[in-house]
Amino acid sequence: MKIHFVGISGIGMSSVALLAKRMGYEVSGSADAFNERCTCLFENGIEVFIGHKEENIRGSDVVVFTNAVKNDNPEMIAADAAEIEKIPRLLFMRKLIEKYDEKVIGVTGTDGKTSTTAMISYVLIRLGYNPTVLLGGIHDMLEYGNFTYGDGPLVYELDESDGYFSRMKSDIAVITNIKGDHLENYSNDRCEYFKFMKEYALNSFECVIPAGYSSLIFSENEKENIKIFEIEYGEKNVLLDDYKYENCICAIKVLELLGIEKNVSMEILAGYTNVDRRMSIRYENEDIRVIDDYAHTPQEIEYLLNSFRKKDENEELSFVLELHRYSRLKREFNNYIKVLGNKMINNIFILPIYSAYESSEPDLFENFLCEMKSHFDNYKYVISPESLYDNIFANNECEKKAILFCGAGNSSNISKQLSKLISEKILFFKR
Repeated sequence: MKIHFVGISGIGMSSVALLAKRMGYEVSGSADAFNERCTCLFENGIEVFIGHKEENIRGSDVVVFTNAVKNDNPEMIAADAAEIEKIPRLLFMRKLIEKYDEKVIGVTGTDGKTSTTAMISYVLIRLGYNPTVLLGGIHDMLEYGNFTYGDGPLVYELDESDGYFSRMKSDIAVITNIKGDHLENYSNDRCEYFKFMKEYALNSFECVIPAGYSSLIFSENEKENIKIFEIEYGEKNVLLDDYKYENCICAIKVLELLGIEKNVSMEILAGYTNVDRRMSIRYENEDIRVIDDYAHTPQEIEYLLNSFRKKDENEELSFVLELHRYSRLKREFNNYIKVLGNKMINNIFILPIYSAYESSEPDLFENFLCEMKSHFDNYKYVISPESLYDNIFANNECEKKAILFCGAGNSSNISKQLSKLISEKILFFKR
């Protein structure tokens, strides 16, 4: 059977495509542009077309897509014309997981899905459990960055951006937290969002969830229908900052359910390193450091800033934010303004918004920029790594500088480009 993935180069789609390939399917896919995931897919014998054309789906039995793919996509139109079955990514993923013989652990939640999945996987790999892992990020412990295949438990990250996740079935369901995001896909109703979380949990045999969130979705009667493990916050003796702690306690409880003692997991997790784009150092010397993080909601940004440590009181922090989705900006408009008022920030830079395939709302973004200007004297709108460099290094009163990028779209590439620019400038002035 041949499976064609529309948008195969995405971090979630590529891992599912790799799993399908390892499970014996013939796999192809299409991408908007070439990226490093395309290289990985090529190396695993998967044909990837750059650009979306109707001929790309020829010979396919099933077309897999995500909600980022619109109905006017030529491959979607061609699939309808040829009466080829179309399946959303998560529902196709469910079909694959149902054929997996070992224990299955699904990790979802508003925040922390990737880190929690990585922590569970890290301990299992270190202990020789040989898991299969599907990760929504890149970690060097995995053979292909976001995927590895083994004969042990299957650990997968589950995107909750739309309601399809609630139909997934796991032996152990993990809900890291329930803070509310992507509400535009849930009628902008938190109660509906909670309902889908509960449905996901009840489709599983056991559920791990921090105690503070359990009462949001479960009644006392419902708790009798599933083994609920409500984990409490105890002494922070494994990973020291709040940014990781919520994820860590979920991971340790899952590992206990798999028969791994808490103290063993804690000892191994002491050596855990972050997933890429989680406080990733892109450049560092004794005076300058460039840090790249995936935080893109106001709450994630707040946690990140609370855990951020300056090297010393004289270090100047330039905060570079790429807003992600117009729908999120509309919903969280005032919360973004509030969190950017953190006193730790010396300079605020806003990058062009990343739409994530949503329709453009330029007036909304322009209104946000006007509000930024009225609230903050230390704010500037920038469009390139060169303009960032010129603004950050125009004032040399502070010799020590930290530049913290936050965003889920193009900001990571800009952080790398700025790092390269800094390195080149330093080499030039040393001549």
